[in-house]
Amino acid sequence: MIDWTNPDCKVSNYFSVRECLWLPTWNRMATEDDGLNDDIKDSLVKLCTQMDLVRDFLGQPISVHVTYRPEEYNKLIGGASNSAHKYGQAMDWSIVGDNCDDLRAKLEPQLEQWNMRMEKLPGSNWVHLDIRELAPGGNRYFKP
Repeated sequence: MIDWTNPDCKVSNYFSVRECLWLPTWNRMATEDDGLNDDIKDSLVKLCTQMDLVRDFLGQPISVHVTYRPEEYNKLIGGASNSAHKYGQAMDWSIVGDNCDDLRAKLEPQLEQWNMRMEKLPGSNWVHLDIRELAPGGNRYFKP
């Protein structure tokens, strides 16, 4: 059972509640007052389980930048209006010392197998992966 009030509680093999709910700009974790609900928590568990595959594939710890972003927070940071982060379906992350363009190149061939999508953002200092369903005719490696 996941204790969503305990930042150190594991959501999956590698990822914790803190990594799912931490809002760096606000310097706090998201709460029910921010719209966190059971559907979002379920999505976060699914996302983190998929991200465990990514972590195993890369063989290195992942440094999470942000996962769930409530509506108000998403607007504040200029996130996409229909961002997968708002539904607990996306994670932005990096690996200390690794180039994110190189990480994306390693991950792209795995996206279909993992049923994940990745933003194509050359030069960025993070990798965005999400579990949002692929739209008809959509690409797994997409420009936001």
